[in-house]
Amino acid sequence: MVAESSNQFSWLSCLSRALFIALSFVVGCSLVVDTSELSRCGAGRKLCDGSCVLTNDPAFGCDPNSCEPCRKFNAVPVCDGDQCVRGACLDGFGCDQCQANLWVDPLNCGSCGTSCKPNEFCKAGDCTPTP
Repeated sequence: MVAESSNQFSWLSCLSRALFIALSFVVGCSLVVDTSELSRCGAGRKLCDGSCVLTNDPAFGCDPNSCEPCRKFNAVPVCDGDQCVRGACLDGFGCDQCQANLWVDPLNCGSCGTSCKPNEFCKAGDCTPTP
């Protein structure tokens, strides 16, 4: 009975060691990062969502180390080096940092600085008499 017990112990010990080694290998492999993908894009490009994109594409951000999109209120975002800057104002917006809606702003009706009279409102970029 002693021999049977020691054989069982040896067998379980061997199995537990093998299991430990196998689990260590699997866990170790899952923590390894494949860096070959990072350099495959080449100069002037970066890897975003599995695709190589230009580092100066505002849709994927201007920072070469980030894929966060560049956003500018009422304007087209543009990359200036690694900085996101305001480009042209979107259609219908203008003035200071594209803040004015030129279609409805009574102080900037149709263009910056064009004010409607007190009895007018701005409609589609034209000063219109109040009904």
